[in-house]
Amino acid sequence: DQMYESHGLLNTTDGNILMLAGNTLGGGTTINWSCCLPLPDHVRKEWVTKHRLKQFDSQEEFLIATDVIMKRIGCQDKSKVQHNKMNQTLQKGCENMGYKWDTCGQNIQDTKSDHAGYICFG
Repeated sequence: DQMYESHGLLNTTDGNILMLAGNTLGGGTTINWSCCLPLPDHVRKEWVTKHRLKQFDSQEEFLIATDVIMKRIGCQDKSKVQHNKMNQTLQKGCENMGYKWDTCGQNIQDTKSDHAGYICFG
């Protein structure tokens, strides 16, 4: 329980939603949320301009490096991800509410597995 923020009992102020958030160096990556979110371009540009991190100046070079990392950690392309019942319900709810959603790559070998939706629990 020490790997999670508030010992895994983090919830919204109204108590309606319980969240699991990693509380170690690496955060959710250590716990393995498995979702591989691409870095938004505006964040990379901020790193270059605001923090003078010139190594992120070349978008092409950054994308090549990101590709290498995704392959190294075994990230499955988003077209290969099959959502479990929980995520299918979330997608349907988003569609019904008019919210935009998208699938991201995941660093999990078998996204079809019944256990794939529980990888964040270790």
